[in-house]
Amino acid sequence: MNNSPKRKINWNLILIVVGHLITILIFINSNHQVKDQLRINDLNEFKRKKFERRASAYSDIANMASKIIVSIENKKEARTLISEFEKLYWAQIPFIDDAIVEEKMKLFRKDLNDFLIFDDESVDNLKISQFVLLKQCQKSLKETWDSSLSNEK
Repeated sequence: MNNSPKRKINWNLILIVVGHLITILIFINSNHQVKDQLRINDLNEFKRKKFERRASAYSDIANMASKIIVSIENKKEARTLISEFEKLYWAQIPFIDDAIVEEKMKLFRKDLNDFLIFDDESVDNLKISQFVLLKQCQKSLKETWDSSLSNEK
């Protein structure tokens, strides 16, 4: 006959082990969620800094271009501002990652050089290219902002 004693199942011990396993799984899952959220936050911070850098560059460009247009009557002051724009141009152009803004900035620079050479004949072209440049900077900023918002969803 079978003399082996029957083992009694300890349900309390099983419940404790299962409870600990569930706790560990919840911890692992929440840890992954936190890491994902941190990655998203880092990406958004990168986009924000890129937008701010672009906005700052465009603001500098707009301010300088506007000063030039306003001072066009005073040739000496205009030449000084055009010289400052040249410095700004070479400082900012490598960081402008919008091809259309870069094109408009080059066009404005060309019109500045024409103004220096041909005097009053090219003032209207200069004013038009300045306006087009500023509008393109504005459009580029809006597109950058809109695309960063749509990527967050």
